[in-house]
Amino acid sequence: MWFLEILGGRHLGTIFGKKGDLKTAKSMYEKSIELRIRIYGEMHEKVAVNYNGLGVTYGKLGDMEGAMKYLNIALEIQINIYGKIHPDTALTYKNMGMGYYFNNLNTEAMNYLQVAHGIYSKLYSNEHRAIREIQRTLDNISRN
Repeated sequence: MWFLEILGGRHLGTIFGKKGDLKTAKSMYEKSIELRIRIYGEMHEKVAVNYNGLGVTYGKLGDMEGAMKYLNIALEIQINIYGKIHPDTALTYKNMGMGYYFNNLNTEAMNYLQVAHGIYSKLYSNEHRAIREIQRTLDNISRN
């Protein structure tokens, strides 16, 4: 498994996920998490990034319980490392919201997207890509 760290298990998970091979993506993230915990410990940003990717993959598979489990682990690590107002924590909240949105759970989606929007608004101007993207999604939810 050491090769996963060298090749970037997270990147392999991303590549397989983009190709639509979600089962392999899930496996790559899981193996990379295991390895990175052994190398860096449980409370490291690289571990959080992999948990985030694993959570997104579970969401794409339609397993919101699994998605929230892993996204919450990522969020806990990120808040511990960075605090609540940081781009990485905002991204995790956004991923939580988008997972709910893509699974037609709009009330839950709106809650998480509003948190992400609030964090990004404290860090960037309203013209920032992440803020505009979240606002478009919030507007779509409001129209439904």
